[in-house]
Amino acid sequence: MSLLKDGKFAKRRVFNMTLLSLCIPTYNRSHFLDECLASLFSQENEMLADSIEICVSDNHSEDDTERVVEKWKRRGTLKITYYRHDKNMGADINFLKVIEIASGEYCWFVGSDDHIAPGAVRSFLEAVDHYHADIYIVRKQNYDVLMKSKRLTPDPVQNVPDSLININDHNKDCCAVLSALGYIGALAFKRTIWIDAVSDQEYLRFVGSAYVHVYAIQRMIRRGSTVFCLKDVFIHWRSENDSILQEQKAFGRFQIEINYCLITETLFKKRSPESRFVANFIIRNNMSPMLFEFKMQGAVSLKFLNLAFRHLGSRKNFYIWLLPVFLIPQPLLVWIKTLYRLTIKRFVRV
Repeated sequence: MSLLKDGKFAKRRVFNMTLLSLCIPTYNRSHFLDECLASLFSQENEMLADSIEICVSDNHSEDDTERVVEKWKRRGTLKITYYRHDKNMGADINFLKVIEIASGEYCWFVGSDDHIAPGAVRSFLEAVDHYHADIYIVRKQNYDVLMKSKRLTPDPVQNVPDSLININDHNKDCCAVLSALGYIGALAFKRTIWIDAVSDQEYLRFVGSAYVHVYAIQRMIRRGSTVFCLKDVFIHWRSENDSILQEQKAFGRFQIEINYCLITETLFKKRSPESRFVANFIIRNNMSPMLFEFKMQGAVSLKFLNLAFRHLGSRKNFYIWLLPVFLIPQPLLVWIKTLYRLTIKRFVRV
């Protein structure tokens, strides 16, 4: 039995209701966007064509993004809604806008430089029809910037079981989910619940953080939305193409990870198990390797230490994973990285 033929989604198709909006915020990535859209259109078929839409919010790109979108619009088989800002509004406003222009029951963020894995759209719809969660965490496979070589990165939800999770559980599974929301392509959710989460404009305090989507999803979870973590790889992530690093440089990129911790503290209180778990994960797996690379490049100054200590000095992982990187001389870090490449990394395979 096909869930798309016989499940609840089949009934909605009779009334031409959009089931899923694939929401792509973009800025100056026309070449990558073309690849992204190609990965979506390669999965089109009669079953899905009237069930999904593609929404592109263009943050006033200076390249040929609009031409790329028009090219795929002419294909005519999948609906594309395109919006272009009159000026660059920043990443957060663009994230919010792409959900605003969507009409699907569910929205799935898609990074404009990523690829959707073959069969992922259909598999996602079948998962939704089966599990009935409010939020889905989509698994990704990380690649280099050329999408040739696989990369290993920590996955906080790798060991989360195949069951619905909600805040009332107050366990490590819920905390792991709260730590896994930074990458937008991992997030799919009911549009009505998202809209309700940002309806009172409390989110405005986090516009400029680059993580307004983290605030919205965490608030949905805080209010009782259920979460399901999908185990199959649905996204091929171009992990070495950090547009925020390119725009805001090292200090701005470092600060964004602190923003993640502050958002969690706002919603769950600073001393809560949720905030403690998230901060420890972000410090160890995001900030420490990031700081290591920045120091290798000679981009770290005293203001990095001041910022981290001011916001994270009460966390033990600050002293285990950040402070040593600040204190170890740069030549010694070079030696440590070389030793790592010659020993441990040689035996690690994806």
